Amino acid sequence: ERLRSNQHRRGQRLPYIRCQPPSSQARYPHACGWTGQDVCHAPGYRDLPVTPDILLVAVNARYSHCAFAVRSLHANLGELAGSARILETDLNLTPLQLATQIAETHPRIVSFSVYLWNVRLIEAAARILRTVTPRLRLIAGGPEITAGYPHAALFDALIIGEGETAFRTLCRQHGQTPESAPAVITPPPEDP
Repeated sequence: ERLRSNQHRRGQRLPYIRCQPPSSQARYPHACGWTGQDVCHAPGYRDLPVTPDILLVAVNARYSHCAFAVRSLHANLGELAGSARILETDLNLTPLQLATQIAETHPRIVSFSVYLWNVRLIEAAARILRTVTPRLRLIAGGPEITAGYPHAALFDALIIGEGETAFRTLCRQHGQTPESAPAVITPPPEDP
């Protein structure tokens, strides 16, 4: 019950999707209790479309912390921020559940923030998404993404290092040039 009330408060302040842990029987696909209408009616976010073009996915080790990386990416999207949403969950779900939640939002671009605790879950969910939604553009970044990342073929682009500017550029260029091999982007440091 405490988790549900915390989710509601957070949903009132931020326009993001917060997953309900699978242990609960109730299912809340959106932090404000959105139940399938076309528009989110959280206070302060009237007429905010729920179907995003860009979905930033964060899989936390547990709910007691939030993912700052996806919030930083979202804040640096510039004019694209209005069409982006955050999907935040924890490790208490299967790759199929994560892939289902992503596919149900119908985004064009999905970005994963990859850490030691979520790398296997994200890889498995990316395999499922590749099969179910092959036109979906998958982007991965974070501390576990390196130049020699062995599962690079699961993603359309890998961002190594600081990704705020590189991610915004990738989102702006989406659909302009089809790529067959994954792009590995190593941007210079944001702050010299």
